[in-house]
Amino acid sequence: MIIEVPQCFLNNQNATSLKDTNLMYHFNSFKFTEANIHLNKHLFIYIFKGQKVFIDKDKEYIINEKECAFILKDQYLKSKTISKDKFDGIMIFFDDNLLLSIYKKYQLLQNIKPNKTSNNITILHTNSTLDNSLKSVLPYIKNKKTNKELLQLKFEEIFLHIALQNNSKKILQYFKHIYSNKLYSFRSYIEDNTFATVNEMIEQSNIHEVEFRRVFFDIYSTTPKEWLIKQSLEKSKQLLKNTTLNITQIAYECNFNSLSWFIKSFKKQYNITPKQYAKN
Repeated sequence: MIIEVPQCFLNNQNATSLKDTNLMYHFNSFKFTEANIHLNKHLFIYIFKGQKVFIDKDKEYIINEKECAFILKDQYLKSKTISKDKFDGIMIFFDDNLLLSIYKKYQLLQNIKPNKTSNNITILHTNSTLDNSLKSVLPYIKNKKTNKELLQLKFEEIFLHIALQNNSKKILQYFKHIYSNKLYSFRSYIEDNTFATVNEMIEQSNIHEVEFRRVFFDIYSTTPKEWLIKQSLEKSKQLLKNTTLNITQIAYECNFNSLSWFIKSFKKQYNITPKQYAKN
């Protein structure tokens, strides 16, 4: 049996879901497990007490107390927990979006040359500063009313603690391995510009259409058309909320060729019509 991670933790009382981080989970238990897992998100894991073992293609990675690891998503792994008494640690699952936002914010990450032989799992020794920083996160996870933006900042703080350590080269190479210059430039091009159509997107990118669509799907896990529709719908929400434009005007302002298509798309995405949303 293969367990889908982090989906299996979503309803756990020790887990907190966020927009980009996806999930923060604190495990603190006398129950020791062994399982085959499919990792659907990038994973940061830190061990307060005990050991965590991951086996990837017959290679064993042991994470000891006061150590952390970054693990690339889309891995099929064997996972084991080992401890003489209570096993204690924290896992943070996150998408590419969070990594990109940090990558774009801090120049030092962009200056590191990528490691062409980067492993799927990178283990790092840490220090008391990081240990205390991670312990400070635990009350936020347990408190379900915690401000989500604050938790996002806590993760950024943790990541920078690691990146600025003397032995940080491994994690910076890991980071760069995920965002090569080509992918970073591609993503910046998509997100820093405004496009009316997919054809306009492709033509201005100077990339062959087949390659463009492949790279786009690798990054966003959706098609350019669906991505544009979602962006247009998000824009329409802001216009419905903050302007006096009527629904027809907003539909055409957001690049919908017909009012009926706009209403149908809006309702499909948000389970409410534009008119109902505007009233609410």
